[in-house]
Amino acid sequence: MKTNDRKLQDPDKIQQLIDNYFAECDQKSIPKQIVQKGEIITVNMPWPYTMAGLARCLDVSREALNNYQSETLTRDVEAEDPEMYRKQQLIVDAIMRARERIHEQNVNMGLLGCHDSRISALNLASNYGYSIKQDIQASGDIAVTVRKFTDSEDKGEDQD
Repeated sequence: MKTNDRKLQDPDKIQQLIDNYFAECDQKSIPKQIVQKGEIITVNMPWPYTMAGLARCLDVSREALNNYQSETLTRDVEAEDPEMYRKQQLIVDAIMRARERIHEQNVNMGLLGCHDSRISALNLASNYGYSIKQDIQASGDIAVTVRKFTDSEDKGEDQD
């Protein structure tokens, strides 16, 4: 993978931006009302980590971050410029660690009921390849009848 995005060229700067994003999220909370022992109480829920938030922090699109998931560094870059290859590897590693941290929090919060299950499902499907489709498999014989129509049958005429 060649990183054409000038914003994602310095591994140290990227790691610092990522660390700042998580620190910013960890300092925020969202008040949520829950019922405990028959009384409504307010608890502070952690601010959710999101791919959209990380993308905003790095000043790139969410889609650009998602591309790092499937792209691999090409060996031709390593042969041409070993230092550039090393930097790109550090960038990809930093982004993948951040993606996994976001993924882990989203799964955990969804399982605990802290996040709306529909939002969690949408997030996991759009950012991590989860599927919300149900695959139904059937077994047994299927009979298919193929009938060829002639011009006269299409017009409603009887064939003798």
